[in-house]
Amino acid sequence: DIFSFVESLAFYIPSIIFTYGFVIVGRKYKLNLLVIMSWLFIVSILFSFFIPFLGFFISSDYISSLEAVFSSEVNLFNLTSDQFYERYGMTLMDVFLPLIIGYVLFSLIIGIFHIVYGISLLRLGKKIPPARTAGILNIVAGATFIILIGWIVVFIAFIFEILTLFNASRLLER
Repeated sequence: DIFSFVESLAFYIPSIIFTYGFVIVGRKYKLNLLVIMSWLFIVSILFSFFIPFLGFFISSDYISSLEAVFSSEVNLFNLTSDQFYERYGMTLMDVFLPLIIGYVLFSLIIGIFHIVYGISLLRLGKKIPPARTAGILNIVAGATFIILIGWIVVFIAFIFEILTLFNASRLLER
């Protein structure tokens, strides 16, 4: 609906503007890796905006099975695998395996991305101190996304990224 669309824009537009700040800083300090990674971040933000629309390409049987698994009406502990198959035409493994594989692949891709982004921030850290901390935290986050810790660490890194942009703006004003 329109509210979800506006809500999404309220998140994505500032994210793109924020990330573009690192493009500017990377260009100013001639850090090509930071510029490239920031542009890749912007592209990934734009891509993630369109992910909900990919749901149209997923089988309706799979979606109804997911809804059944995650709804409160179905108690999975009371259903045998045969009963689940009879009711939904899929096994629990058919439902969960794509989710697990998708999560692992997504975590690996985003983990590698954050590690490289962290390296680019470490290079900026020689000129802007909070960038060093943000870089280290991004590397730690990238290495630990698969075990869920990275999702927490990346928020802490984000705080240091904000500090980095504030310090960069002060330095660039002079």
